[in-house]
Amino acid sequence: MSRRLRALASGMLLFLPACSSNPQRLPVGVSQCAASAGAGGVRLHAEIENRSDRPISELVMNSVFYQNFRYERFSAQTRLSQELDPGDRREVVFEPDAGRAPAPVGGQAMRCYVTHIRYMDGTSADAPVDGS
Repeated sequence: MSRRLRALASGMLLFLPACSSNPQRLPVGVSQCAASAGAGGVRLHAEIENRSDRPISELVMNSVFYQNFRYERFSAQTRLSQELDPGDRREVVFEPDAGRAPAPVGGQAMRCYVTHIRYMDGTSADAPVDGS
């Protein structure tokens, strides 16, 4: 492989993960975000990492799925039975907002991002609105 082609391939490998990632605007990390059918409808499962300096008690997440040639967007929330301490990571299950159940979706989300955090000390943080 030529030196030029190798450099191009290396650059593409660095670029691709950036395209597929979902940069969070709040101090959390989100990975492995997927939907599954639950007893009451769709549930959103995500691996959440607390990157803040305080324990988290509640989260709201927006998600985007592409199924059946349509984009399906919905918001889901969770109140953690046990707080998520700074630096900790675990799977969290989110329920869609009441009255706004999404169309049946399943599998990996195209995008998941946290829009609201409530901390154990009673404070909260919201992601800036940017139209996405």
